[in-house]
Amino acid sequence: TVQVLRCSVPRTRRNPGEWLRGAQLYELALDHIHEALTLADQAYAQFFLEGEEKEETNIDDEAGDSFPQQQQQQAMEQEQQLTAYQQDAQIVSVAIQSLTEGRDGLLTKARQHAGKLRRRLEPQWDSRDEVRDKMGVDRWNNNP
Repeated sequence: TVQVLRCSVPRTRRNPGEWLRGAQLYELALDHIHEALTLADQAYAQFFLEGEEKEETNIDDEAGDSFPQQQQQQAMEQEQQLTAYQQDAQIVSVAIQSLTEGRDGLLTKARQHAGKLRRRLEPQWDSRDEVRDKMGVDRWNNNP
């Protein structure tokens, strides 16, 4: 989704009429990032629960026969998993930062466009209000 977003946003910036589509893509990307964060949290919690269980098992093993080589291998596997989780967290962080920057740019463009439209329409609104005041509200509302 982030890749689709990256392909679509430059086109959206060139064509202001596609702001709605750009906003929808940002929302979709944000939903996917939240899903990824939820999965990462679950995996991270499971990782630490397994680590605590292994520590308890190792304490029990130290009372009897000890397997230092097996413990070293488990420690290396845990370290590799932790490194993988850290890399995943960094990727999600970069995606969130990119999404935020893109959203801010899109909001700036939308505000600029809204201001431009407002400047064009205000004279028309003012003249409409003057005519309504001259005609009276009753005649204005009941104008056939």
